[in-house]
Amino acid sequence: MWRWSWGAVVCDASQPEQSPPMYLSFYNTAFTEPFTLQDEALVRHLLPHLHRALRVRWKIAHEQQAGQLREQALDCIGMAILLLNTTGRILFANRKAELLIRQGGHPSVLHGRLCSLDIDKNNAIRQALRQAQAGLGSTLRFDNGDTIGLRVLTFPPISAKSGDNLSTPARILVMISEPEKAASSDIAALARLYRLTAAETRVLKLLLQHQGTKAIAETLHISMATLRSQLRALFAKTNTKNQRELIRFCLAHPMVGQGTF
Repeated sequence: MWRWSWGAVVCDASQPEQSPPMYLSFYNTAFTEPFTLQDEALVRHLLPHLHRALRVRWKIAHEQQAGQLREQALDCIGMAILLLNTTGRILFANRKAELLIRQGGHPSVLHGRLCSLDIDKNNAIRQALRQAQAGLGSTLRFDNGDTIGLRVLTFPPISAKSGDNLSTPARILVMISEPEKAASSDIAALARLYRLTAAETRVLKLLLQHQGTKAIAETLHISMATLRSQLRALFAKTNTKNQRELIRFCLAHPMVGQGTF
């Protein structure tokens, strides 16, 4: 049974963006002495430290959440994104970049740095990194043969402020695209963003290739009733009303764009 209680406000609700409300409560049992002035003085002495610790923890949590959101945004892009420091060491790679690196070919990663096992290509990468560090952008094209295909590396320089949240400030942004595979990857990114099913994605891809409904049904070996059902789902998920509006919406979307198909 509790008899004595005492409380203190560490953070109130006046500035929730800085830290959430927090209250401390202390309890003594019925068989102990009530709180003394010394107890109260000790808690008052600790309150500012608790307050600072809570605000720091809250700020760290906000930074972590913001970082996760930025990474999720970069994962939605149908392009490999790398953030490098001035020595070429990779500080961040989105999922597309990780997948591309695992596939092999040029470029590759050695000891955590962007490189190529081909001497000429590696020298070209090093030169592009030096130019980016000096504030000059550049583009490299690496043909990896029929198995992997063409990869285009773009090196636009970025300021140190853009990488302030990383332990070592990022200086160089590397974007790697695969033009020969752009259509399928862009549609896949769009499908993830709007939660399209595999069947709906197949229908959308054929629509963007300017196939009519009859041809789509025959290609996919589905009935017209099934196709109409999938089209209705596409309209609902993309907030469009008909096929023409759906196609216009997709071609205007930054993940697809004109010329992809």
